[in-house]
Amino acid sequence: MPDEIHTEELVATENYIIWISHEPDGETSFHIELGQVTAHLFREEWDELLALMAARAGDPDASLESDNMAISTPEAGDEDEFYYLELAQATLNFLPEDWQEFTALIQAARDELANRP
Repeated sequence: MPDEIHTEELVATENYIIWISHEPDGETSFHIELGQVTAHLFREEWDELLALMAARAGDPDASLESDNMAISTPEAGDEDEFYYLELAQATLNFLPEDWQEFTALIQAARDELANRP
């Protein structure tokens, strides 16, 4: 059937998963399941997220932003220990151990995609 959407699991951790959908019109979308929340990203948004996460990896304490996204990290002595990922439609907050898991998930997805033909 030509209008079928093909999906595939890209990577998973204990609590999170990234899967891809290949739309009939040729568009590829990335879906990040974080517990009860799923963020749906078009290829351009996905690439922007990867670039932002790569920039943050170079400076793990930095708060960074791009055109449509931002990462805020807790400041030293701050009572609020959450990491925030601001997307165009939502803001996600992570405890430090959840942020580590999310960061590992993104890196695993980057590695998996880099190893594909």
